[in-house]
Amino acid sequence: MGQAEQKQNLLQVISGILHTVQSPLYITDYDCNVLLKNKQAGSLIKSIGQKEMRALMIGFTSKLPIGTPTFQEHVPVPSDTETLQLDIRVSRMEGEELLMWSGSDQSAEYRAKEEAKYEKDRAAHAEKMASIGEMAASIVHEIRNPLTIISGQVTLAEEFLARGKMTDEFVEKLITRLNKSTGRINAIIKSLLNISRNTGSEEKQLCSLSEIYEEVELFASMKIKGTTIPLTFDEYNKEQKVYCLPSELSQVLINLVKNAKEEIYQTPKPWFKITTQCLDDCLEIRVVDCGNGIPQSVLDKIFQPYFTTKARGEGTGLGLSLCKKLIEENHQGQFFVDASAPNTTFVISLPHK
Repeated sequence: MGQAEQKQNLLQVISGILHTVQSPLYITDYDCNVLLKNKQAGSLIKSIGQKEMRALMIGFTSKLPIGTPTFQEHVPVPSDTETLQLDIRVSRMEGEELLMWSGSDQSAEYRAKEEAKYEKDRAAHAEKMASIGEMAASIVHEIRNPLTIISGQVTLAEEFLARGKMTDEFVEKLITRLNKSTGRINAIIKSLLNISRNTGSEEKQLCSLSEIYEEVELFASMKIKGTTIPLTFDEYNKEQKVYCLPSELSQVLINLVKNAKEEIYQTPKPWFKITTQCLDDCLEIRVVDCGNGIPQSVLDKIFQPYFTTKARGEGTGLGLSLCKKLIEENHQGQFFVDASAPNTTFVISLPHK
């Protein structure tokens, strides 16, 4: 029996096997000419296009080094209706100048993952908006104060101008006061825009830690129930960089600061602070307040979605569960309560890279 006849007999045997396989399966020569295919493979070729499929195969064979029996790769492939997400595998058939191709359409799984990610991002953004909503009264108050100063200074300037008392010294002081007030408003609006934007497409970057802290301090300075509690920072390197999604890290810290203020504002001489420590493999940030820790019964549930110790209507219960997600899933870091600390302490650990 000649070699050509043996090859033909082999193809006939393989042909009987191909149609028992439920996933797309092809047999080609080394030039990627399709010699055999099952029904599923025919459907896939039809949706992609014969020329396009052959071009894809030729590209694959260039990645199959001599001596390597198998090569596999995930490839997005445009079709008539959508982009298919294919896992393609090509293998040399030992002793024959033939290639066996198998394809697995992962489009449904890929869509499910994308939809799940979209829903997670949407939930995170909704919680972010809810958190800003909870601070709305304080934000309005913080903007109203400098606006009142600006209005008063303008009225005073009009009176001085009407009386002919507008001196260079008065104008210099006026400009200084107006610049300070407008700078305060601008800082509040800038911070609001930073933490409110959707971060779905944002990528991690090296950021100035001091700039993030300035943003957090701005929100911390807002009054709660008519009370101002100064936020302090233990000594840290002002040149320290942190590898993060800046708006998300700001959001987590602002949420922790807001929670701390709500818990301690009625205690005698309330205080809270942020400490920073640069370790060998991570940057550790601690948000500490004057509380005596969290009861174990609460600690067991504190990171569960919708769990809250606040009165009805005062919180969504998503804050800490969202913080944990942002740090651990989006930053590959750690977020936890240090139960061994003498005061209530939340810890954020961020890898350097």
